[in-house]
Formats: sequence, structure tokens, C-alpha cells
Amino acid sequence: MSETRVPKYFPYRAPRPGQLALIEAIQEEFSKGNHLCVEAVNGFGKTIASLSAVLPLSEQLNHPSYRVHLYRKFCHLYSEA
Repeated sequence: MSETRVPKYFPYRAPRPGQLALIEAIQEEFSKGNHLCVEAVNGFGKTIASLSAVLPLSEQLNHPSYRVHLYRKFCHLYSEA
């Protein structure tokens, strides 16, 4: 059984299935200057995976960088229209 490397800013003992892959995908796209759209079920851990991915990179760049657009905000906009 291979040991999972937990990212520096990940606050739990081990990532859930799919979180480590998400962290790696975010880091890869962030380092290229690309955008990434992520869709996963409630409770997946998108926010913590996103933070765990970008905080080390932001620390290296000495520049805070984090942005999340939540689907519920868009649902609210649609319901008002």
C-alpha cells in the first residue's frame, strides 16, 4: 500500500478519495496561469482542497491568491431574474 503525501496546508490526516487529485490539478493549472472549473458533490472538500493547493504556491510567490465562485450565488441571481 502506497503512502499518501498530505499537502502542507491540508488540515486533516488524510485526503478523501479524489481530493489529492484535485489538489494536484489545481496546482498544475495555477502554475501555468490557467483557470480551472471544479464540480463535485456537497461535502467533497472542494474549498479545503483549493486552499491546500494554492496556499503553498502563494507562499512561494509571496502573494495571496484565492478565488472561489460558488454555484449557489448563480442560483440566487437566476431566481431573482
